[in-house]
Amino acid sequence: MAANAVSGALPGGAAFSAAWGFRQLRRRGVEQVLTAAVLVVAGGLSVLALAVLLVAGVVAAGPAGLRTVLLPAAGVLLVLGIALAVFGATRLPVPP
Repeated sequence: MAANAVSGALPGGAAFSAAWGFRQLRRRGVEQVLTAAVLVVAGGLSVLALAVLLVAGVVAAGPAGLRTVLLPAAGVLLVLGIALAVFGATRLPVPP
């Protein structure tokens, strides 16, 4: 609950909250990899929950809601695709 309070109360609080949660888990003896995995999965579930709410809102709004959300969603997916492509390209081994 303290991490959520920090997240909502401070500018950039999400970063402070994640760091605080990481330190708390590490202090309790959780391995570093498992701690990072827990934070990543929690963030992913949060994004999934927000996506479900977005879809429910679009369905409730009807065709006007679909038009309002479709263009920004396509833009986000395009940026994400480009970022993943750049990340993947930087990880490929350079041929000799």
